[in-house]
Amino acid sequence: MDSLEGLLETVQWRVLADIQSCAGVPASVARLHIFLPEGLVTISKSKEVWVNGRSGAFPVTSGILSASAQDNSVSIQIGTDLKIEFSSSGSISIRVLEGLSEVVCGACGNFNGSSCSGIKCQAKETCRIVNGKPVCVPDSGAYCHAVGDPHYRTFDGYFYDFQGTCTYTIAKTCSNDSNLPYFNIEAKNENRGNTRVSYVSFVNVQVYEHTISLVRSEYAVVRVNNQRQRLPINLNNGQVQLYQSGSSIIIETDFSLRVYYDWNALLKVYITSSFFGRVCGLCGNYNGNFSDELMTSDGVQAPNLVSFGKSWKVEDGDRFCWHNCNGECKTCPLGTQQFYAGEQSCGLLSKVLDGPFFPCHSVIDPKTYVDNCVYDLCMNSGSKQTLCQSLKTYAEACQQSKVEIREWRSLIGCPMQCPANSEYKLCSKACPATCNDATPSVCADYCVESCQCIEGYVLYEGKCIPKASQSDL
Repeated sequence: MDSLEGLLETVQWRVLADIQSCAGVPASVARLHIFLPEGLVTISKSKEVWVNGRSGAFPVTSGILSASAQDNSVSIQIGTDLKIEFSSSGSISIRVLEGLSEVVCGACGNFNGSSCSGIKCQAKETCRIVNGKPVCVPDSGAYCHAVGDPHYRTFDGYFYDFQGTCTYTIAKTCSNDSNLPYFNIEAKNENRGNTRVSYVSFVNVQVYEHTISLVRSEYAVVRVNNQRQRLPINLNNGQVQLYQSGSSIIIETDFSLRVYYDWNALLKVYITSSFFGRVCGLCGNYNGNFSDELMTSDGVQAPNLVSFGKSWKVEDGDRFCWHNCNGECKTCPLGTQQFYAGEQSCGLLSKVLDGPFFPCHSVIDPKTYVDNCVYDLCMNSGSKQTLCQSLKTYAEACQQSKVEIREWRSLIGCPMQCPANSEYKLCSKACPATCNDATPSVCADYCVESCQCIEGYVLYEGKCIPKASQSDL
């Protein structure tokens, strides 16, 4: 079977090849067709030549082209920057000089220096041509979270509970590679009526020489370098974007770091595999190995969780924080655990068939979320608020994975309290219109549960105000 393929071309000339291929026989070039301003020159591997359809003989000259026959090949010169060797076996070699840089295209490439040849990427990265340039891009990504009181999941998928109330390094760049962007995420935990458990109450994100602070209950606002600002925010010409998505804030960088905080008790961090084995903190070292997950800040394996957490403490001036459950840790009778695991409580997460979360089970295993929910209820004496927060955590994870879940709040008695001039939506647009940005361009591509402002109103510091009021702010 023969096919015609464009090898190289510029605005002045074009080189096409007749490719011959047969079963069991390597493909070869039968003829080259060279289109010039002066006409067409065709050369075969058997050293035949045609100029504008008429048979000719070597040597051939036609405008900027010259060709001469050797014993087993034909040498073709086009201008001063392109030379083609066409052998009688049907193979060709093409030499292009700098004069044609970035002015040629075709199957042989665009000769702009953009090649992955010689490019060395890190583990878990692959070289690809992006916008005409070789770039090392990550193969995958991972996430870590601190949720509830609090339950941690490391980047490698290891789960543990740690009840310290100090400020700790959650995750940061731990590499001397100057090509790897530096970031540092710290979180402060607090007690909320129970000294045996703690919750995330304050988050600091350091990136691109900015310090971004997120404070519990300060909805729709952040502090950038100690200056209180409203969302959305653009830093360093788009290197860092901050915006609200449902009931959470998202900090997103140009190297695909994403930090989520719901201004309450859920902190989630996403990184790409460019950071594989080059991060540290309570989120682990992200090297795919569970056996060294509890590595301290000194680089040694911790004997227990308290020692591990304590090693990542960041000094914040709080002399009364602690790294354990402050005294004898509370236990939970088996019967109580079984009750909380029932379908009228935490077990609603794992209910099948007509369960509101059943469509998500094949994407995110609910077992860990059920276990965390039972633990939290045990530690908080069956608090309804704790139950609702636990179910909400799984619901958000499902929606972020683009799974359509069913209405669940009315089944368990967890109504979402919406402010005036808004209405509850199980699945609404992730980024609502705000006073600062009526049509957000940077936004998550999944729906979220939220209180959506009714027609004619926009979001302002967690409240829905009339659009006409924007000019007064």
